[in-house]
Amino acid sequence: MVIVLATVTGIGIALLYTALGLRFPRQTLVQYSQLILGKIPGKTVELLFIWFALHLGALANIFFVVDGPVHHGPVNTICPRSI
Repeated sequence: MVIVLATVTGIGIALLYTALGLRFPRQTLVQYSQLILGKIPGKTVELLFIWFALHLGALANIFFVVDGPVHHGPVNTICPRSI
């Protein structure tokens, strides 16, 4: 059930971004958020958008660089270590 809800939400957000991109073809989300929401709420959305991108980058960095993909157990128990 959660997967269906996440899929519907993701499709809705993608449709919203597409509609806004078609309405403001030469601008980014950061640029047209002030036109739609006003100066202060638009700046808030910009900051949240930038924070979210940086946060996801930091999480990916922690997972792939610091910890690495986790594999529990031996990869190949048949092959000796010298090979």
